[in-house]
Amino acid sequence: MNIDFNIEGLDRINQKLAKYPERLAKETLSQLKMEARSLSKDLAYETSPRGFGERARRQIAKSIDRDVRRLFPENELTTGNASQVYDILESHFDKGVADAFWLQFKSGNHEKASKFLRRRGLPRGVRAEEYETRRKQKGGVGRKPIALAARSRIESMIRKKQKRIGMAKAGWYQAARGVGGRLRTTSSASGKAVAAFPKWVIAAGRGLNLGGARVVAGANPSVTIFSDVRHGRKALKQGVMTRALARTELRMKKVLAKKIEAENRKNF
Repeated sequence: MNIDFNIEGLDRINQKLAKYPERLAKETLSQLKMEARSLSKDLAYETSPRGFGERARRQIAKSIDRDVRRLFPENELTTGNASQVYDILESHFDKGVADAFWLQFKSGNHEKASKFLRRRGLPRGVRAEEYETRRKQKGGVGRKPIALAARSRIESMIRKKQKRIGMAKAGWYQAARGVGGRLRTTSSASGKAVAAFPKWVIAAGRGLNLGGARVVAGANPSVTIFSDVRHGRKALKQGVMTRALARTELRMKKVLAKKIEAENRKNF
């Protein structure tokens, strides 16, 4: 997602800026960069799940745990995963095979049911690629399991995926970094300057190229911020992004109008 954040379309403002190209160009670029950093923060905050607090992080962690366990039941046959095993049998073979297993399991002969599974050669092991493919589908991963897996492999995959919690938000963090300048904000609680992005969002993008910015100086300065996270559009609604951009452009227009007014007073 690219956001060309400049003063394009504000014809009257552009005409007035042209009167003072040298004096106002740097101030305009500085203001653009400040607003672009602020917009990046707003977009990261609004990216699902909304917020920067621990509650938002835990919400994602919980959904990852649920989805991985839903797709990859444990190898050991239990009352808890028997219905998932049935679904795997049905999708991998057919309903007749699945019903034969279910009959043995429901009769209480779990050992015989387990031997039945071993003879059939069910798909086993976690499959990260299939998990990612399912996750990107409309409606999420769904309820149909993929394969049986060892508990240690399931938990390892969950930990690995949870380390990347907040990746869609991290794309906008990297966009803000690409703009340049300090990423600080004022805490409403203490009034002190604090980091604009939480540590868990920053960590989610560590070592990855998820976003950035293009800054153009000169007589017609502009800043473009972008996020290359593949599921970014799903995590951030278009309407929310449009409203955030509109608010930012309005602030920018008001600031530039005041600067031009100040220049007019100086020169006339």
